[in-house]
Amino acid sequence: MSNLAVLHQQHAPGEADSAFWCPAIGTASAALADLAPQLDSLAHDVARLPVRAAVTRPVVGQYLSMVRTLAAAWQARARPALGSALAMLAFVGHSMAQPAVLAALQAQGPDQQGGAHALDALRRRMAAPLAALDTLSRDVASYLAQMARASHELASDTALVTECLQADAVHAFLLSQQASALQSRLDDAALRQDAPWLLGPHAEPLRQEMVLHASALEGVRRQLTQLQGEQMATRAEADYLQSLLPALSRFLGRLDDTGAAIDTLRCAAASTCHSLLLEAGALAQQPPGLAARQLQAALPHWALVSKAAAALRA
Repeated sequence: MSNLAVLHQQHAPGEADSAFWCPAIGTASAALADLAPQLDSLAHDVARLPVRAAVTRPVVGQYLSMVRTLAAAWQARARPALGSALAMLAFVGHSMAQPAVLAALQAQGPDQQGGAHALDALRRRMAAPLAALDTLSRDVASYLAQMARASHELASDTALVTECLQADAVHAFLLSQQASALQSRLDDAALRQDAPWLLGPHAEPLRQEMVLHASALEGVRRQLTQLQGEQMATRAEADYLQSLLPALSRFLGRLDDTGAAIDTLRCAAASTCHSLLLEAGALAQQPPGLAARQLQAALPHWALVSKAAAALRA
């Protein structure tokens, strides 16, 4: 099952929605902590792909340059930004664990002003990770679009090179047949030249016929030799393109899962931020201590987010 499927199908046991916790935060954070090292490894593999100096078309070498640039963008920009965004989100959970917040929510009174202020402060702190996740989501979407375009172009060019190989094979077969036919004619003319009754007035036309066949055969053989050389170069090019496809496909798949996890995390954080706002307004109408109990239930889940953030920044 892919990480994307896990995000849609699984929540950690015992998790429940509240103003202080959305289960999708936990599943998305865990997925990102798992996906990031996979992308690191795949980016490293891309950097080690062999470079072919002798390719028949410059565009072939450009594919590897494009893939390496996109993989490097993950390591240089998206990866650090992801670690930073998750650390900001973990800080919100850390803020919830402060004794002053719990004390404010446990306080009795008709207006619960202290609790409302504490909830509003938590909501404001959520703005930083939300902004970071928004930026990261746009960046990853841009990477995905560029890599998908590169993957499509690479697959199309690979198919084109394969078609060229097939056409060259047909051409080579026809040239071979033509060479065989010319050789047969040349051999037949040589046999007739050896017949004593063809000497005399028939000798010159026969000699001209042999010269003509020999010249045509030499031309066909030159074409066949050139075509075979081109076939070798095209086959090497096709093999090279085929070697790039798996690396690009694997990287694109993991980046797609990462983009989905980031979007899930962003939506879950926004939902929690909205819930905190609603909770602040409804605090006075709730049974005493309900918000405090919900907060305490959420804290172990936020601790797991902190572990995921630490793993990403390790």
